[in-house]
Amino acid sequence: MSRSIDIRDANGQIVPATIELQGQVAKISFAQPIALNSKLSIDLNQVKIMGNDRIWELETSGKLGNLNADIPLQTIRLSPSISR
Repeated sequence: MSRSIDIRDANGQIVPATIELQGQVAKISFAQPIALNSKLSIDLNQVKIMGNDRIWELETSGKLGNLNADIPLQTIRLSPSISR
């Protein structure tokens, strides 16, 4: 994985988050809880992903209250749109 990931809300505003790149894993930690039914745009700027470039599978997890563990939420399948 390469360097830059930008996250924006439905209004195009940057969503505050900490992004850690660890080998082939990108961990995004949001500064504030994300409301249900929110739409986010995650721009993987110059991110190089190995394997099938037509469909990506992303695992999501979250934290609940004071639990200090990642809780698996779901796997998301994406077909990336490529800006030219």
